[in-house]
Amino acid sequence: MADATRDQQRAELHRTIWGIADDLRGSVDAWDFKQYVLTALFYRYISEDLERWVNDWERREGNPSPDYAGMANGIIYVMKTVVPGLVKIGKTGTSNFDARMYQLEHNGYFDVAGLKRVFAIEVADYDEKESMLDEIFSRSRVPNSELFALDVDLVVQLLSSFEGTQVYPKPAAQSKGKTFADATTNVKAGTGQGVIPDGTYSMARKNMQTGKVQKATMRVEGGRFVVPAGTQATLQEGAGHSPGVKQLRDLYVDEDGMSTEDVELSSPSGAGSFVIGASCNGWELWKDVQGKTIGTYRQCDV
Repeated sequence: MADATRDQQRAELHRTIWGIADDLRGSVDAWDFKQYVLTALFYRYISEDLERWVNDWERREGNPSPDYAGMANGIIYVMKTVVPGLVKIGKTGTSNFDARMYQLEHNGYFDVAGLKRVFAIEVADYDEKESMLDEIFSRSRVPNSELFALDVDLVVQLLSSFEGTQVYPKPAAQSKGKTFADATTNVKAGTGQGVIPDGTYSMARKNMQTGKVQKATMRVEGGRFVVPAGTQATLQEGAGHSPGVKQLRDLYVDEDGMSTEDVELSSPSGAGSFVIGASCNGWELWKDVQGKTIGTYRQCDV
């Protein structure tokens, strides 16, 4: 019976991961994301195998009710910050959650203030699961920190799909299923995926420092926002720049301001920020061939 239950749980995990893979992969290439998913499944396999081995060893040593999985339980959480689009993903022990939240919400983290808990779940093998999240979202990570330039609903969507016990919000206030459904709805509404038509969009913006008009294009492909290689970006960086976009500029903009390869961003605003080096409203910046802003398509079905 136990083996049958474990097989059912494994099958359910497989279906859940593959069912939301496209929504989750964000700026990660589809082929790369598949490697992350397969790695996650492998982690699960070896952790279950280790659990069986340790439990068998404990029984031989006289422990009638071993529970190695319970020993490896912990909490993974996501918090939003005062910076829009910047979240913290972390882990803590099951008995330390409230104290950890209090510390972060009152003291901040990595010179970032205004942290506020959004979602937390107690899971088995929490170390491995947090490592998997770090791999999946590695391109959106602020170096040497647990901060990520991500849509918080995207992270909640993934965490609430994990097998485990929801810690925050309290299940009595909102079930894990409702949390997942709300996050999925918010992700689709926030990104406009499935609404913005595929195609090439352009921008033309006067550089206040040089007086020249800066032009660029962006491709929309299945809800992905791609700044093509060879785009001329502004070298100077202004205020309100997202740490995640700044990292992408450091990686893919050369000393002449030219992008060295196609770069996928999570939103039109992220794409605009990548090009101009400052925060912007990309929904008004990018326009189609008819001169309509890309934000027009977010307000209606097409």
